[in-house]
Amino acid sequence: MLRLLLGRAFESGASSLAVLMAAYVAICWGYVSGSLVIVLNLQKRYIIYALVTLVVNVGLNLVLVPKYGYAAAAWVTLLSEVVVVGLTMHLVLKTLEYRPRLGRLVLAVVASAALTGVLLAGREIGAGVLVLAVVVYPLLLGVLRAVSVAEIRRLFVERKS
Repeated sequence: MLRLLLGRAFESGASSLAVLMAAYVAICWGYVSGSLVIVLNLQKRYIIYALVTLVVNVGLNLVLVPKYGYAAAAWVTLLSEVVVVGLTMHLVLKTLEYRPRLGRLVLAVVASAALTGVLLAGREIGAGVLVLAVVVYPLLLGVLRAVSVAEIRRLFVERKS
């Protein structure tokens, strides 16, 4: 992808791109946790987390980038995002008195992995991957019992208060 977009000179950055893609996932969770920080009025604690992470990020970059280059910068970015989002989500979940069910998350990851296999196979035979994803992923979530029929029904049924 890097060769296609930027040319052969950037091809060696492919492994760092994979690390930055993982950082992007953490960044997306950061948007969720950041919004919850505002809703729950937890900005003071968040600022502390962000400042500590900033100091660690800059320190690690100053130490590692001169020797290891952009690869170190990518890993430091991932580490920084995971730390600040992890701390923030812990604070948010504690404030909400919510304890996530990790078993459900594991089942969703298994369903995603299975979907990846289905999509790769579908691409090989020329099937429409979007149609496959829309049909297969909900089925996998149901078969694995990551989501119940009642939960899906609640998404579509209007609640009367």
